[in-house]
Amino acid sequence: MNDLQTHHFAVTTTAMLAVLRTSTIAMMTLLMQKLSAPEREEVFAEIAATIGELPSDYSQASPVGTNFYEEVVAEAPALAKAFVQDLRRSLG
Repeated sequence: MNDLQTHHFAVTTTAMLAVLRTSTIAMMTLLMQKLSAPEREEVFAEIAATIGELPSDYSQASPVGTNFYEEVVAEAPALAKAFVQDLRRSLG
């Protein structure tokens, strides 16, 4: 893969993830609007705890793949917290 192809792949993947994240927040906002503030806080805590913990991936067949997945796992807790902050913000 050349640099232009790699760039295109990165842009496309990032855009897909952004659309998925935005649509998930929109759907969750619609569902959570019916909850009281304390109930929302319970959901926020559960979301941060569960989506921030990725399972081990034993399918990685190479050290490079394993290292890549470990880096992904390391980023997950902060991204889960950011997701909750954006969801909370969208609910007002």
